[in-house]
Amino acid sequence: IMAEVELVKLLTETISLHAQEGTILFESKLQRAVVLADGQLLKRIFSNIILNGIQAANPGVRPEINIRLGKNETRYQISISDNGKGIAPELIDKIFLPHITTKQSGSGLGLAITKQGIEQMSGEIRFETSQKGTTFIIELPQ
Repeated sequence: IMAEVELVKLLTETISLHAQEGTILFESKLQRAVVLADGQLLKRIFSNIILNGIQAANPGVRPEINIRLGKNETRYQISISDNGKGIAPELIDKIFLPHITTKQSGSGLGLAITKQGIEQMSGEIRFETSQKGTTFIIELPQ
C-alpha cells in the first residue's frame, strides 16, 4: 500500500532491530524525508540489505554497516555500506535475479524482491562492490 513514509524514522526503526548484530552507523543531513512508498516493504528491503551486510562480514571481524541518507534535486538517496568480503565477480551481473544466494540458508529472493519493490516505488537500486565491502544505493523520488 503506497502512502507517505518518513525515511529518517523508518531507517532509525530498522537500524534498532539489528543494532545488536553489528555496528550500525546512520548519518543524515536531513531531519525529514518523505516519500510515497510501501512502508512495510521498504522496511523489509532495508532490513534485508543490512542483514546481508552483517552476514558478509569476514570471519573474526565485527560487522560494520554505514547508512547515509541524502538528496539531490529530485530524489532521496540511501546508501548502505558494509565492511564485508564483497560480491564475487561471477555473481555481480546476477545479484538481482531470483534464487541467487551465497548463503547456506535462504531462498535468494531477497534482492530480486528488493529490486522489484524499489522499481514499483519509481525508484532505482544499484551497488558497488570490492573486497573491502559492498554499498547498495537506493534512490526514491521526493
